[in-house]
Amino acid sequence: RRHLEKSRLQEQSLKEQIAQAEAQAKQRERRLLDELSAARADQAGLEGKLAQEEIPRLKRVIEEQKKTIWSLESQMRQERAVSKVLSPGDFLRAQATAEDEEQ
Repeated sequence: RRHLEKSRLQEQSLKEQIAQAEAQAKQRERRLLDELSAARADQAGLEGKLAQEEIPRLKRVIEEQKKTIWSLESQMRQERAVSKVLSPGDFLRAQATAEDEEQ
């Protein structure tokens, strides 16, 4: 009979230890989930902050590229205008042809 009572006490003690271990595991799980949630929030905040810092830099890059494009387009227009001007040889030939037609 004492042996049976001792076994019941041991069984009760083991059940209490298991319940305690399960409660501790649940607490750890909740704490880890909270930490994970906080880490995700921090990460999202950092990404947002980086994006906000990146936007002005990208705007500057876009402005620089617009200036470069404008400069290259101006240069291209100038080169086209120059290419429409007669070369000295072409001018002399055109002048000679015009003089021949006048005579």
